[in-house]
Amino acid sequence: YAMNFACDAQNEECLRDAAVLVHLYAYDDPAVKIPNGLERIYCNGLRGAGKQNEFVEIWKKTQITADATMKTTLLNALGCSDDKELLMAYLDTSIGSGNSVNYTTAQRQTVFSSVLQSHSGLKVVIEFLKRAQSEVISSTGRTLAQLLTTIAGTIKTRDDQMLFHDFLMTRINDGLTADQFLSISQTVSSNFARQEVTTAVQQMKEIERIINEWENGISDEGSVWILP
Repeated sequence: YAMNFACDAQNEECLRDAAVLVHLYAYDDPAVKIPNGLERIYCNGLRGAGKQNEFVEIWKKTQITADATMKTTLLNALGCSDDKELLMAYLDTSIGSGNSVNYTTAQRQTVFSSVLQSHSGLKVVIEFLKRAQSEVISSTGRTLAQLLTTIAGTIKTRDDQMLFHDFLMTRINDGLTADQFLSISQTVSSNFARQEVTTAVQQMKEIERIINEWENGISDEGSVWILP
């Protein structure tokens, strides 16, 4: 859908509409229906400053919904927040007891991985692991190497690569073998190799086309309610 791509390309009009839709959804406005295929609206609508109340209301929905698919969608979206304090508190729920949070083991894994979507996510996840590594391993059912491989698969910039490499080095004496270190480092390198397949010119042309479609109002009729 054009809206997904336009918001991902940081089109201001799209992000504004997404924020309004998510606000109305958070407070149960019956006029809002975000259909299948446009789940990234939840994610993009939670980006930026001043979304704490919407974040809390949507998290509450994850604790009471009986729809497992919708719950996963919302858990993934919450990780898109740019608020570092909210993200850390959200990660803390992934190691909470069964009496305090309504998560399956798989959903705890989703919380952990979802935060890596945030522009602030890598730093927050690293700080979280420094503080609560053993609890994360226990609650998610993942080994340290598996958790680090999940992070490695999301590294997109050289700055993040350096930050992650420095953290990775500290784990060698904390349960990470040399072979695992090399494998995880290769995952990061492979990400950059895949990114280089598509040239910057091709990317810009695609983004321009998508934004033009969005601004011209080209979308599937009736797929989502957009405010004027």
